Amino acid sequence: MPFWAAGLFMLSGRSIARRKAPRTVYALTNQRAILLCNGKHLEVTSFAADGLGDLARRERPDGSGDLVLPRELGRDSDGHAKASEPGFVGVKDVKRVERLVRELHQKS
Repeated sequence: MPFWAAGLFMLSGRSIARRKAPRTVYALTNQRAILLCNGKHLEVTSFAADGLGDLARRERPDGSGDLVLPRELGRDSDGHAKASEPGFVGVKDVKRVERLVRELHQKS
């Protein structure tokens, strides 16, 4: 049963990210990657360039896809451990974005 729960948790994280994607703006500066998500309140997540080395790309046949940034570990309001897969979701040319993020990381 714990394995089922873990699997459902991982799948639900992806579906939550896909629902947030239309309300999310992604930005790359010369120092960081930034995710701005406008929901009930504006949520800003920033990743320093030197922490962007561990990326994962999920690419669809049309070249679009998701670029998963380093996994965040934290605690929820009850103190339970939680993990999330932040990243650039539903990007049109995900290989190009990955190349830009990797270049940013190498310059840091």
